[in-house]
Amino acid sequence: LISFYATRLNVDTTARILVTQWSSRLQSKWADPASLRVISYHAADGSKMDDAMTGGVLKPIDDGTENSRRPAGVTLAQVELSLDYTDLHWENESTTVRLAYFIGLPVSNVTFNNTAGTAVTRFTCDIQGDPFALSKEQFKDLVLTPCGINGPARLLPAEIGGGTCKLDEEGKSRELQERILQVGHDSIYHELCEHVAPSHAVTLSSTVEKIKMSYTDESGNEVSMTVTEYYEAKMRSAIPFAEMDEYPINLASDFVKNLSKAVKGVFDQEDKSYLTLTDRSREGQQASLEKYLARAIACEKKVNAVKSVVTSAIGDTHSFYANVFSALGMPELSKEDIANGSFRSSAEQTLRKYESKRKFTEEDLEKAIKCWGCNGNHPFKDKHTAQIICPNKDKPGVMDSATQKHKAYLEKVKKSKRGFIKKSKVKFADLSPEEQLKARQQIAQEASTIAGTAGDHNVPGALNFAIIPVMQTSNHSPTLPL
Repeated sequence: LISFYATRLNVDTTARILVTQWSSRLQSKWADPASLRVISYHAADGSKMDDAMTGGVLKPIDDGTENSRRPAGVTLAQVELSLDYTDLHWENESTTVRLAYFIGLPVSNVTFNNTAGTAVTRFTCDIQGDPFALSKEQFKDLVLTPCGINGPARLLPAEIGGGTCKLDEEGKSRELQERILQVGHDSIYHELCEHVAPSHAVTLSSTVEKIKMSYTDESGNEVSMTVTEYYEAKMRSAIPFAEMDEYPINLASDFVKNLSKAVKGVFDQEDKSYLTLTDRSREGQQASLEKYLARAIACEKKVNAVKSVVTSAIGDTHSFYANVFSALGMPELSKEDIANGSFRSSAEQTLRKYESKRKFTEEDLEKAIKCWGCNGNHPFKDKHTAQIICPNKDKPGVMDSATQKHKAYLEKVKKSKRGFIKKSKVKFADLSPEEQLKARQQIAQEASTIAGTAGDHNVPGALNFAIIPVMQTSNHSPTLPL
């Protein structure tokens, strides 16, 4: 189940680390006698041997009375392991996991003398003294290695007629791991949600309720999501509910309640059905969530439209402090918001829109210069000396290419200049009296100049001013040529 959450939340690596923290303690403690308590000893067929212990300790195998010595057939030990997980619990609550399993013991023929001095031989555990009083290293050398034991085990029923139980280490280890992860489930899930949505994770159910569209992060900064981002975060935290027939909380209602104040203000004016929603079935909640999401997105668009109008008005007038938001049940626009530049003016917006995000380097500028001859990253000629500086000028086709591109350039410039000057259809009669007088004076002056250089003909008063074409350029005022 944790693997399912991790995959859906896209935090597989984090999940593996958390699971390892919980499971690694079993691996390090399962064969440490200091962490174990012996529950009972058993024969090879699994039957419990109540006479194997005295005072909670395995009977010895040295010389003495037969009844006080280790009985024949002691082959297995059932033990209990206690693991403390308080430090990994998400609220540091005292958490202890107790696990019971079997460990095989080394057996052979053991001989001791009874009180009569008679030698007694028994096939039983051959460890001198209590095997669970050994150190961890001694236990490994004297018990685990000789018996080929690799992990905690459970007993499988004896085969018919066999009389000897089999030990299942793989199945028991998997069972114990599942037991540990059941205990650590809430804490692991809490950590996963904390990783996905920091500062929101509390418990399995309340994690969902803590996801808000606007919240304050650990640094005290106000963070706000869009409706879509907020919805996705809410749904990621609610993944465990997906398999439930009835949700533990009213997820659809919680989604609306934790919208930002501005969006929720508009939402409340249009729909308050979430306040009376009681259906927590999976189908009912999913249908309500789809409806509320669509409405929330529409409300967000309205809020953004109002903000855009306010921003434009402030940028144009710099004195627009009207409480436009209150009409929609949204937070008021304070003077502090305007003073600290929360809303950019139109000029600021234009500058930001056309501000280049690319910082050009000298290398970029060099690449922008292409040789007309070889197309390399260098000029074809030195513009000051007109000397050809292309290093490939002597190669075939380079000079031809440069000549063609130069002709194309000149033609382009020529066409550009022809289109740059155009005739105006302004008539002399359309000019104002002042402009007409100024035109006559200018023409008279030009005529006098011509008369002084070419002879005494052309009197200014004799000129015909019926229609005078006007030449106009983009950089100069209209002029009236003769």
